[in-house]
Amino acid sequence: MLAWALRHERAALTADFQREYRLDIEGLYSGEISVLRAARLTAKLPRGSQLWRALGGAMAVTDEWDLLNAIEHNIRAMPWAFSDSKERGKAPEPMPYPEINEKYAQASGTKRQRQSSEDYVTKKALARRKQLQEARESKG
Repeated sequence: MLAWALRHERAALTADFQREYRLDIEGLYSGEISVLRAARLTAKLPRGSQLWRALGGAMAVTDEWDLLNAIEHNIRAMPWAFSDSKERGKAPEPMPYPEINEKYAQASGTKRQRQSSEDYVTKKALARRKQLQEARESKG
């Protein structure tokens, strides 16, 4: 998931790392954050975070949204439940979760695309490491 997010939703991931963990995702390339740690932090981002919103689905909404949706649905369902069964009609439905982003749905299924994302992150990390080494050598 980390590789995909870095490639397709970098801005959302950057915002989430800054907001939730007070970390700069660019530290991944300089060695300040290990890839494993970044992957764990990405997987544990809270519901409603920018990355989850970009991906869609049930994780795209906060717990508060879920609670308000349940309250609103119950308020609409009450009159329906106590109405005459002959005049009832169809029961009210709760508000659906946001649709899953097509870009994510297509990318998450194929092994080739996952490998492509991993290659992309590896190339970026190696390029950044080389850049930092050159900067250190030029100072010293």
